[in-house]
Amino acid sequence: MSESVERGPEGGRSGDDAATRGPEPTGEMAAPSGPPPLWLRVLRHPLSRLSLATVALVGSLMVTTLLVSSFASGAARRTPAGALLGIAAAHVAYLLYLRLVEGRRATELGIRGASTELALGLLLGGGVLTISVTVLWALGLYEVVGLRSWSNLAIPLGMAMWAGYFEELLFRGVLQRIVDEWLGSWWALVLSSAAFGFAHHSNPNADLWSSTAITLEAGLMLGAAFLLTRRLWLAIGLHAGWNFTQSGLLGAAVSGHDIEGLVEARFTGPAILTGGDFGLETSVITVSLAITLGLVLLVMAHRRGHVVSWRQRRNERRDERRAARRAVEAPRRGEDEPQ
Repeated sequence: MSESVERGPEGGRSGDDAATRGPEPTGEMAAPSGPPPLWLRVLRHPLSRLSLATVALVGSLMVTTLLVSSFASGAARRTPAGALLGIAAAHVAYLLYLRLVEGRRATELGIRGASTELALGLLLGGGVLTISVTVLWALGLYEVVGLRSWSNLAIPLGMAMWAGYFEELLFRGVLQRIVDEWLGSWWALVLSSAAFGFAHHSNPNADLWSSTAITLEAGLMLGAAFLLTRRLWLAIGLHAGWNFTQSGLLGAAVSGHDIEGLVEARFTGPAILTGGDFGLETSVITVSLAITLGLVLLVMAHRRGHVVSWRQRRNERRDERRAARRAVEAPRRGEDEPQ
């Protein structure tokens, strides 16, 4: 486009343009100089991208599982070493998808600032569960009955690493990001939260409440973390810290999976408070704390101008189509001008 857009101090649009257009989508694909061919429009349609990215990530999981199964036991596959292999495979699959389909680099996984966002996420995720258990302890519903070997931290750590990275790539990096670029932030947050919550419905001890609880607490919290930064590291840290703290340090089940960590604990009292056999994620205490954190992050994201409506996305697509038409018509007008 020949028109320049004024940029604010943080590189965002300013003035009236910012009121009608949201922040640029994460790693936005370069605008073509003219209308793209039909095959490229089909390839880069949101539904096509959702399908191809999901196939790439799930395919990496299947290949990694088959490879590791050939050389290690089931327990070894869940250690940090096994998790790192799975993370590397998913990372490569995601980068290849972005390069081949979207034609861009993974700015949402940029290294600059990643350690700070990851560390903050770990602290917040672990902090929510720690506060929840502290409340249960104060009510006489939680008791530490023993400590196991430090080596028992290996499997909770490995599983938290893998779930934090793979699931955030899939649900925030693929589903929420692409739907956000298509239908806006609100639809993306609702759909990715529901998909994430009900993806856990087949877990041990799961029921309608457990899926709803994860949708409301984790879906909102992790989705808001992505909106706040428009990157994945904060959400990855939140997810990994949440899972590791539950199983590794507090002796609780994680989404229905009973994993032996460092602490052996006893929960007593009503399941609505303790979470029962599914784990702390279905405790109303945990749900309330996580929703509160999620709302705080969402408000911060909105104040930064990172929450984009469907109307704003529609206007962006309209402007892109107009720019593409002008790019095609400009040379024709030049040819028609008298020499």
